[in-house]
Amino acid sequence: MTTPDTTTSPATGSSAAISATGPTGPTDGTRPTGSIGRARPRPDTPAKTRGALRYGADRRVDRLLHARLVAATRAHARVLEVDGAAALALPGVVAVLTAADLPITAKVPARLAHPLAGDEVLFAGQPVAVVVARTPEAAADGAELVRVRLEPLPVVLDPEAAMAPDSALTRGDIEPDAGGAAMDASTHAGVGGEGDASIESEQLSGNVSGRTRYRSGDAATALAGATAVVNGRFETSWVHQGYLEPQVATAWQEPDGRLVVETATQGTFAARSD
Repeated sequence: MTTPDTTTSPATGSSAAISATGPTGPTDGTRPTGSIGRARPRPDTPAKTRGALRYGADRRVDRLLHARLVAATRAHARVLEVDGAAALALPGVVAVLTAADLPITAKVPARLAHPLAGDEVLFAGQPVAVVVARTPEAAADGAELVRVRLEPLPVVLDPEAAMAPDSALTRGDIEPDAGGAAMDASTHAGVGGEGDASIESEQLSGNVSGRTRYRSGDAATALAGATAVVNGRFETSWVHQGYLEPQVATAWQEPDGRLVVETATQGTFAARSD
């Protein structure tokens, strides 16, 4: 058994015991009695595993309108027509909106800046219209009735093939002779690429939006002096986290005119700006 040292505070006269412990608990093999070094259950686990936790989709808001997206069925296509007449004739449907109906002012091609596809679909499942209705059921039924006419465009599914100079372009706003993004002089030197002419001599397609090359030291000499050299190509599948909470956003206007947006997001300030 470890005998603790005892110290006395000159200010208060109280005593405190100091036991022999390491960074995660006692060093003498005894079981820790404090919080450090012990597994603790997550406080939100019981409610989640029982299905008792309330998410944003569980909130009830009076006189709420519901929206359902109409997704594109092709990976790359030109949008020729979006006909929402049949959906609008459905009882409970309030509106069928396309990109032309939204005040989209972003000039960048970033996907998050364009909630609905304009005149070009860039990926399978991209929303091209949204149906707004008085009930979730009416919105879902209305989305099924929206007629979208698409003209197929060349599809590039392999990233390496997309970089080839003769590759089909993945976006209609890319100049055919763009030749891949170039590196400016400051970036070129800042990442250790100074003096490496191969960077600018690469022949790439306009699908390449940016290039960066890192170099530090003499790699050839280091490899020549290594005890063992292993060459290989390693690939991994797409990985994405799986959320327990449904993706949802609810908005309402308070009596004083304030717009309240409640959404399942980790980007609070970005959502507010949008």
